[in-house]
Amino acid sequence: MAHSNGSAKVVSIQSFRPAECCVPSPITQDRLRDGIQLLEEQRRILDALQEFKLSVDRDLAAGADIEAGDLTFDRDLKIVRQRKNTQPRILQVSIR
Repeated sequence: MAHSNGSAKVVSIQSFRPAECCVPSPITQDRLRDGIQLLEEQRRILDALQEFKLSVDRDLAAGADIEAGDLTFDRDLKIVRQRKNTQPRILQVSIR
């Protein structure tokens, strides 16, 4: 750390002491069970999402239309998203 007079502070490595560390508690079986339940739920959601994407993609390939509304299915990204506003944006430019 530099002082206002430009000199650096010297700290002896012999006097350096690491911060006190507390011993971590053991990882319980309940905590591990919670983790496996989260992994199983994540897997179930990913499987359901994949099935949804395949189902919608199959219907689109067969010629189904997407109902008008706020949501649409992005065929390239294979995700549901908000429909873009089809009205053109008006830009106002101030000239001085």
